[in-house]
Amino acid sequence: MLRNTGFFLLILLSCSTENSVQDDVIMELPISAFNGFGPFEPSFGMLSMDLKKNKSLWGDTNNEVTGIPENWHAPVLTQIWFDVDQLIFQNYKSGNITEEDFKDWEVDSEKRELSEEPIKCFTHIVVGHLPDGSIRYKIDSDNDLDLADEDEMIPFLIHAWPVTDSISRYSFPVSYEVMMSGAVIEAQAPFLIAQYDSSLIYSIARHAGTDYDGQKLRISFGFSDPTFSEEAVVGLYDPGSSVISGIVEKNEFLGINGTFFQNLGVDYDRQVLQLKKLPSDTVLFSTQVGFHARPFEASEFTTGDLIRLSDYRGRYLYLDFWGSWCKPCIDELPDLIDIYHQIDHTRVEFLGVASDRPEALRDILEKRNITWPQILSDKDQDIVYLYNITGYPTSFLINDEGRIVAKDLRAADLLDTLNYYLD
Repeated sequence: MLRNTGFFLLILLSCSTENSVQDDVIMELPISAFNGFGPFEPSFGMLSMDLKKNKSLWGDTNNEVTGIPENWHAPVLTQIWFDVDQLIFQNYKSGNITEEDFKDWEVDSEKRELSEEPIKCFTHIVVGHLPDGSIRYKIDSDNDLDLADEDEMIPFLIHAWPVTDSISRYSFPVSYEVMMSGAVIEAQAPFLIAQYDSSLIYSIARHAGTDYDGQKLRISFGFSDPTFSEEAVVGLYDPGSSVISGIVEKNEFLGINGTFFQNLGVDYDRQVLQLKKLPSDTVLFSTQVGFHARPFEASEFTTGDLIRLSDYRGRYLYLDFWGSWCKPCIDELPDLIDIYHQIDHTRVEFLGVASDRPEALRDILEKRNITWPQILSDKDQDIVYLYNITGYPTSFLINDEGRIVAKDLRAADLLDTLNYYLD
């Protein structure tokens, strides 16, 4: 799955009175940090092997780093970001990033306290090859911009994509600076680097936890940001079996002992998880299985006709978020086209939502003879953001009552799933 960034748009309808809605309780639960992936599946970023060039957006943000081994072949120095918002903000304040580029990153400096003076919210890693072709790397673990005092390391090999916490034992502490509660403090993150196939991947093996009403909760931040950003994924944790369940993303809904709560994310400065207790008669629209799908209306890409989610009531809807640039999306098209020609359109329909350029979308619709309706998601029709789409392809199967019954169905499983519900 290809990843992208996005935000949530919360939709709540309540049968409660105005007073009862105002009585919604927001709880702030203190969190504790734990090294390792815990009950979550590990995730990684791809280590960039290209230092930002001087002509790029980041050209003026580069730091001078010494101690790069002279006997390595074609060493590549890369900056590792520990706090993206802080990095963007301080470079904007220093004049290294234009106001236009800064606005594109949507950094909310009022919601979270950030330092105007540059701090070391990053570190550096250099990767190169020995004469025998083997890979070596050094990471600036003490963040002094000098690699001469760092150990020469060999990335450990993983032959299958890890699904358990066992590999977190290979992590090691890396220092960085962070703005917290009005002060710049020194912190450490458990950094993990590995070689998978021909690529180097990295992760920050840390999660968090808290308790509520006798239930243990665990929090993941995608294992790329040690500052515990507000984009927190929360789930119920059973310490006896080390299993996590009911995982929800920010602004989605978590059930605890028969009561629903909205995950409002983590306030990093105060190190608390915020959960909003919802009235029992609140009708919830969500992207979670079992909830009503979030309503929308938008123009069909080819005809301009208005499409509403409510138009599909009484039929099942396969809602597919995709793009012409997305190879996994393109790989699924032959199967989707075949299924589309098999289904009874009085009982089930397809709808594509493309995050794309208009000319690219038009071209692929014509070349592949894709005939089901399409919506181009753009700044005027932000359905990608409404549904918090962060990876492609993402799909939802919505039943005839407007509830999501399945998510992330691949084309290979779609026909069997449709037959299950329609028979």
